[in-house]
Amino acid sequence: MVNYNSDKEGKVNLHANIGAMDHYVVDGGANYMTTGLLTGCCFVMLPVAGGFWCVHIRPEGIDAVTLQNDIEDHGHFAGAPGQAVSAFGRKDYGGAYAIVIGVNAPAGWKFYAQTSLDTFKTVAAAWRIQPGPPVRL
Repeated sequence: MVNYNSDKEGKVNLHANIGAMDHYVVDGGANYMTTGLLTGCCFVMLPVAGGFWCVHIRPEGIDAVTLQNDIEDHGHFAGAPGQAVSAFGRKDYGGAYAIVIGVNAPAGWKFYAQTSLDTFKTVAAAWRIQPGPPVRL
């Protein structure tokens, strides 16, 4: 997880620069990935040869919906400045909590999210977020 514009908890600070974000690589070297709890955060991804580049951005210093809108309109990874990224964020999962799970299937990576509305994290909904736009399952 990185912070949009904060040094909170010693996490990486993007300094509000979503036009040249660092990324984490999700490739054939793994079979599974998961994020920490999204509480207004955005999970940002870009398909690349052999996998995905991803980052989990906490909206420290910005409203969560504004963060997602800005990422969808202007977000890019530093190593791919001309390629638009996709984001799963507050507009998709509303006031719920969410966790993103990636599975390296024979046809390539697939990403899903599960959401919860309570402090016990009871699953309220599930989403397929990649391939394609987010679809509630």
